[in-house]
Amino acid sequence: MEDRLPTEWHQAAGGRKPQASTSGEAAIEANEEQLVAQRDGRDKCHRSLRLRRKLGEVGSVDEKAAAATVTLISSDNECLEVPEAAATQSHTIRHMIEGGCTDGGIPLPNVTAKVLAKAAGSSAAAAATDIASKDLESFDREFVDVDQATLYDLVLAANYLNVKGLLDLVYQKIADMIKGKSVEEIRRTFNIKNDFTPEEEAEIHRENERAFND
Repeated sequence: MEDRLPTEWHQAAGGRKPQASTSGEAAIEANEEQLVAQRDGRDKCHRSLRLRRKLGEVGSVDEKAAAATVTLISSDNECLEVPEAAATQSHTIRHMIEGGCTDGGIPLPNVTAKVLAKAAGSSAAAAATDIASKDLESFDREFVDVDQATLYDLVLAANYLNVKGLLDLVYQKIADMIKGKSVEEIRRTFNIKNDFTPEEEAEIHRENERAFND
């Protein structure tokens, strides 16, 4: 059983508390460093917000209501201030706002600053009411014209943030990339390893003959 008694108790009993393993100490130190980095990132956001309020940049109550913003904190401790109308395209963020959990910023530990900024741009466009549908379609096409690594990150971010419009957009892009391709072409496109044996693959072809012949 793991020894969880404080060092003082072992000393009082005339014994010595077993030392933690080197790997265990390294894990604890790494966790502490991560917590410190997150705290420093939040403190940086807090100082920025306090300074802006002190300088009067937030404005009157009416102005604040008209241009309400929320501060999002990425997994790499970058602060991004976005319009609340755009932020609430995310159900995850909306629930935090409704729950009054926005003081000091909203931490999003599963999304990097780069991906968060791009996702916020999509949400801002979706929330805008003065963009023509034709322009929005053009924006959407350019938005998903990215490399596969970024597209994959966007899928994960959209799923974590629960942004339906963004999910639909990236899934449609992936569907377009698959459309008209054979199984082998799809594997090459997405670097998917074929882990079926020849016998298993033949069986799948027999069971789904119509799909493979279309």
